[in-house]
Amino acid sequence: MEAGELSNSYEIHDMDTPEIRVPVTKSDGSVLSLSGATVEAWAKRHGQDAIELTTTITDEAGGIITVSVGADDLDEGVYTLHVRVTKATETQTVVEAYIIVKVSIGGSA
Repeated sequence: MEAGELSNSYEIHDMDTPEIRVPVTKSDGSVLSLSGATVEAWAKRHGQDAIELTTTITDEAGGIITVSVGADDLDEGVYTLHVRVTKATETQTVVEAYIIVKVSIGGSA
């Protein structure tokens, strides 16, 4: 399993609710079916506990995972994001990226 082409970092604001689309492919570049797979995503800021983010297999046959970040999930700071897929007995981190969270201006946080 390998991740599709993704950015090495995502910039969001602390009141944003983005969804990160994660295509998963095999080493030969073909799509990995996620039928029967489980997925998870974690964000961790240095010196703090990891936070589990909401993950959904949005296209089983197409190998697409969506990671959702809620408005109250991440405070300002830099986080490391890991997305993992478990299929049969194999678990692999398919994405490692940074999430940079900035303070939102206005509204209510």
